[in-house]
Formats: sequence, C-alpha cells, structure tokens
Amino acid sequence: MPLSIRLVPVGDTTLVIVLAGELDVTTRPILAAPLAPIAQTLVVYVVVAAAELSFCDLSGLDQLARTHRALRAKGGHLAVAEAQPPLCRLIALQAEHDTAPAIAAYASMAAALSATDVEICQLDGPPAPLPRHLPRVRELRGARVPSSGRHLRYLHRRTSSQGDGCGE
Repeated sequence: MPLSIRLVPVGDTTLVIVLAGELDVTTRPILAAPLAPIAQTLVVYVVVAAAELSFCDLSGLDQLARTHRALRAKGGHLAVAEAQPPLCRLIALQAEHDTAPAIAAYASMAAALSATDVEICQLDGPPAPLPRHLPRVRELRGARVPSSGRHLRYLHRRTSSQGDGCGE
C-alpha cells in the first residue's frame, strides 16, 4: 500500500501530518520531500497523525527522527499520535539506544496537540452549513423561445414570508 500524506497547519507554528499506508525505504522520499524545508519555516511543532499508518520500518522512523532533531534545534519537537503498537515499539527502542531526546508518542491527537501552541476546542456537533446565495429569477412575461415559438412558463415570485429555502 503506498504512502498518503496530508499536511494540515493548525496553528502559527504547528503542523499536523496525517499519514496513511506504509512508510518504508521505498516511500520515505514521499515523506522527506515536505519535511525537508520545515527547518527553514516558522513551524516548530510537528504532530504525526499515525492512526492510519499500517507499517513503518527503521527507514521511516529515521526520517521522523531527523525531522525531530531539526525541530529540537529550533526549540520544538516532533510527536506521533495514535500510532499502532509496532511503531510505538520502534519509538521506544530508539529512545533506549539514542542519546538525543526521544520522539514523544501520544495515545490521542488531543494529548499530542496539548504539548504545542494549539488550543484545542471541541465542537458540539458538525459545523452549521453556511447559507448559499442563490440569485432570484425574475418573472418572464410574454417571452418566447426563438426556435419553437412556445411561451415560457411563468415563474412564481416568492413573498418574503416564504423565504428562499437557504436557511432564512
């Protein structure tokens, strides 16, 4: 399964990277491309949403660790949220054998984002749809269709009490 990446800026200095699929030696360049310029940006915190990441090998973990080190140099960090147990195990093994600060692994996105500059807010439900502006059609009296010569049907003009069906 190929690697799918979605970048979601969630704060002034925080970036969420949603990964799905497999992160290995063949898909590492797909992840490396958007991560490489992060050291030159204002991004200080990166949270990897790994719930849909079905596989990660040492090559993929190394790419995450390189980004983590670059962010640590800027005073930030990289964290992984909702990782599968094998990835959590790889992160734990790397932490045991590496002298640098370890990549933090969180059970939820909310916990991972709480360690950044993002304030988490909960919505009570899905956001309400915005009303669409639809133009009103004026009544066409006596207009003829040029090709057939038939009269057009009259359109009924709505009164203000009927509304326009767009959330009014």
